Amino acid sequence: TLPGTGTPPAVSLPGAAVTFTEIAAGSQATVTGLSVQTARTDAEARALYAAAYGRQTGVPTPAALNGSTLVGVFLGQRATGGYSVKVTGASVSGSTLTVAVQVRAPAAGSFTTQAITSPWAIVRVPGSFSTVNVVDETGQPLRATGSGTNR
Repeated sequence: TLPGTGTPPAVSLPGAAVTFTEIAAGSQATVTGLSVQTARTDAEARALYAAAYGRQTGVPTPAALNGSTLVGVFLGQRATGGYSVKVTGASVSGSTLTVAVQVRAPAAGSFTTQAITSPWAIVRVPGSFSTVNVVDETGQPLRATGSGTNR
């Protein structure tokens, strides 16, 4: 099983498995396009939280990073509810972190909220990395675009 999930891996990740902790997830980020953002400093963590919680009141204050990295995965705007992203695994090879995610979309014909949503998830991984790659459940890279600390 993958550390932090209790779920069997859907994709083989390069390198050694790394324990991760899901910090939070939601559906009302201010990020409008598919984006992967990292935070290695407390200031970057505050900016990451602001992007994730931007359309909500009462943005929490991130805990001190103490040598860990936060990785935020943002799906961008969707026309309806029913979309989500969940980190299912993480591995490290040298200074490269690879994060596997599962992206969910509403089933065809299902009832969904008729409101614009922007799904996101943030995880904490011990250590600091020069490169962060995010792959989907088939092992294909997510195409990260947008502003911020993208990798």
